[in-house]
Amino acid sequence: MKRFFTSNGISPVDISHKLNTLQLHQQAMKRPALQNEIEPANINKPETYIYAVGYIHAKFPNLNLEKEFNQAKTLANKNSPLLADVNDEVALAHANRNKNLNSELYSTLIKPENNYIAREMNWNFSNSDGNETYKVIPPSHQGLYELISALAPNTPDKNKGGNDVAQQVIIIGVESRETDNLAFSHIIPVSQESITQSISQAAGTTSINNTYMTELVSEILSLNGNDGYNHGDRALNYALYNNWQIYLKAYELLYASSSNGPNPNGYQLVNVRITGDSSSNRLVAKLIFDFQGINSGATQSWYCAVDVSGEYPFLLTDMARFLARD
Repeated sequence: MKRFFTSNGISPVDISHKLNTLQLHQQAMKRPALQNEIEPANINKPETYIYAVGYIHAKFPNLNLEKEFNQAKTLANKNSPLLADVNDEVALAHANRNKNLNSELYSTLIKPENNYIAREMNWNFSNSDGNETYKVIPPSHQGLYELISALAPNTPDKNKGGNDVAQQVIIIGVESRETDNLAFSHIIPVSQESITQSISQAAGTTSINNTYMTELVSEILSLNGNDGYNHGDRALNYALYNNWQIYLKAYELLYASSSNGPNPNGYQLVNVRITGDSSSNRLVAKLIFDFQGINSGATQSWYCAVDVSGEYPFLLTDMARFLARD
């Protein structure tokens, strides 16, 4: 039972091309409205902190490396049907776009004797909408291992098309605006299923309908469709995967309203706003969630605060009532 709706007008505050693209994506996907009032991080500086949610991809840069990969498979007494007929650049381009390539690569590249192939691969990151956003540079052997591990399927399940389910990750690092390369510090595997389980554990004795909570988590996580390149995006992405109180409070308002209260049918999440405060030596982003009563139309807002001053965001306030002031 979905209780989310989207207003058609999202007022763009960030004039950068990337945030305009994000706005179009949100409107197309009919997500809860998102107003981002925080300027891009270090817009005039050569480097930008990144905290983004999406997928890692590896691609063969040339036929030579693809043939070397096949040789490694042969030495391991395995074959590669996906790459069997790759004999020219056109066929290689098609193979690089195959949705099953990640899992095909993972089983071979994860072996230490094949790491030399992994070092020569082209590594890319795409956001949760599937838009390729960054070229990824492994900073060390440990970083290379994290990249290879990110190629593993999320679960043994298949999607409707019979393809492996890609593993979603959070990538943290620094992008060079001069080269458009992302030198990452850490890659964290994430999944909606693990988040839902963690929220249920955090709820303790509170009664939660798992079907409703799963739907709620899916709806709110749809806000992660950004490039994680500005203060507001980074704060939002961090909170969505580290603050379970967002989901518990939303569930309370949507599904646990009093039958004797002014809104017996609960509330709707109608808007998410992001504002910032850089008056001190720290930069703090407030994520404000606006709810509207289904019966009365009355509104109430709740917020959490995230410090985004450095490369690693952290939570300051988990969830508190937000009161607007002039």
